[in-house]
Parts: sequence; structure tokens; C-alpha cells
Amino acid sequence: MKKRKMNIIIVAVIVIIAGVSAVFFFRPKEAVEGKTELGNDILELIALVENREEAEQLAADYGIELIKFAEGVATFQTDKTYETIEKIGKEKGLTELSINDWNTAF
Repeated sequence: MKKRKMNIIIVAVIVIIAGVSAVFFFRPKEAVEGKTELGNDILELIALVENREEAEQLAADYGIELIKFAEGVATFQTDKTYETIEKIGKEKGLTELSINDWNTAF
């Protein structure tokens, strides 16, 4: 009986971990197309940088707005699509920006 309860607990933990992983590792299609889950046209992006000057230079190079820099993380906003941002980054060899979907995960 104890072994069965332990197996049930292990399966439950695995299911919970899989669910949480799905939220953090799989972005919604809308986010990749440049829309948030809420349908906003403003895309929020993040990048790891060494200092504020590097963050400001990235914003200038991508033609986007730096809205926050704290503890090595730069947060940007733009009305450009993510595909456009990716294209600009590849053409110029810039640091890759990621969609900040932390706020839309829950």
C-alpha cells in the first residue's frame, strides 16, 4: 500500500513539473508573431547585457526603446514584429533579444 501511494505521488510530481515546464519553455504562437497573448501590438523584449551603455547601444542598433535596465537585464519595447527584430539582429550581428513572456505566463 505504501509503495502504491509513493508511485502516485511520483506521477503527480512529474505531471506538475511537465505542466510548469510547458508554461516557461513553449511560447504562444501569438508571441512569436509579435503579439502578446492579450493581443497588444507592443512587443516587450529582454537581453542580458554587461551595463546600461550596452543596453542603450542595443536599443539604438535595433531601433527600439530601452524601458528598463537592472542587474544585467535590459528590457525593451517596440511595435515591430519579432520576425523583424530577428532579421535586424541577424543582418547586423547583434545580441539576440528574447520575448519577455514572463508577465503573460500566468
